[in-house]
Amino acid sequence: MLICISPSGSPVQLERHRRRAIRLLAQGMIFEEVAKHLGSSISSLVRWRQAFRQKGESGLNRKQAAGRLPKLSLSQKRQLVHLLLERPLALGYSPNLWTTRRVAEVIQHFFWIHYHPNHIWRVLRGLGWS
Repeated sequence: MLICISPSGSPVQLERHRRRAIRLLAQGMIFEEVAKHLGSSISSLVRWRQAFRQKGESGLNRKQAAGRLPKLSLSQKRQLVHLLLERPLALGYSPNLWTTRRVAEVIQHFFWIHYHPNHIWRVLRGLGWS
């Protein structure tokens, strides 16, 4: 019985692993041999070969990490920094102090994007602020 464990390594190393599997299959090794030699599952080998046949070398490239796209674009983030540097008083807030609720209001007002105040710290940290 063959027990396969997902290979560990960086995305680049895993990409090399897929390319090596395709080379071994092209040399005439059968799926079971390649799976045992590389420690991969047969189903992964079938998937990689299919991707290679459909897209060539690019079918074996690493995929971008999945995840939600940011709500604010890079341009909007730059604009937000300029707005926050103007100080709260310039935007009608008193006292002259930024709070997450106020930053959420500024984002909603200028960009029509809603953030819950409890999540504004992620935006600020992404901008290099504390």
